[in-house]
Parts: sequence; structure tokens; C-alpha cells
Amino acid sequence: MMLNHMNNARFLRELDFARYHWYGRTGFWTKLRALGGSAVQASAMIRYRKLISLGHPFRIETNMVWWDEKCIFFEHKFITLFDGFVRAVATSRQAITGVELDAVIRQFEDGRTKPEQPEEIRHWMSAVEVSSRKLRKDR
Repeated sequence: MMLNHMNNARFLRELDFARYHWYGRTGFWTKLRALGGSAVQASAMIRYRKLISLGHPFRIETNMVWWDEKCIFFEHKFITLFDGFVRAVATSRQAITGVELDAVIRQFEDGRTKPEQPEEIRHWMSAVEVSSRKLRKDR
């Protein structure tokens, strides 16, 4: 079967590259590693709005939209270049290990303050907690 559009797995693969680019562009990774920390993908959710046909160029806009004491949350928008349409939107959660996240955030000179938790992240984290409870019962 030949797919004439980007498949679901490719969207998630592209998120890895988008995060790496964000880490480099913002200096977050350098600051995190200097403090002895690291980051691992903890979870992701994605909403597909319209397909991206093979060969159509797109960009991914990645922004850190919230953080808690252990994780940072990114919003990723997949936008086709020919029409500027947001084809998919994803949220990913990166668990920060080996260092207190607040120590990394304080390294930024822009005085960033923690924004209010976005509603969709609040609902998503509730769903993750329900799933975790169910999995703990299955042990």
C-alpha cells in the first residue's frame, strides 16, 4: 500500500528533531548539561487536522508552553509552507533528570516566569494519571 502523505510515525519522529533544534536554539541543553541534568521524552499527544502530502514542505514551530517541578511541556505546530495551515498540533512532555528544573530555568536571563498551566495540558495530565493508576493495578 502506498501512502501519499506523511504517516503518523513520521510526525512523532519529527518531534524529536524539533525538540533538539529548540534545545540548541535556546541554549537550554547546554545549561541543563552544565548542571548535570538530562531530559527524556515522557509522553506525547498529537492532533491531526489535515494531512501533509508527500513532497509538501512544512515547518514545525516549537515552544515551551509550561513546566512543573519535573517536566517541561512543548507545543509543536506542523505548518505547511504553501498555505500557512496548521496541519497538526502536538504536545510533548520532557522529564528532566539529575537536576532541579527550577535551577535550569533560573539560568535564563530573560526573567521568564512560569505561565499559567494551559487547559489542554491540565486535562491531558489528568488522563495520564488515570492511565497510570490503571497500569499500577495491573501489576
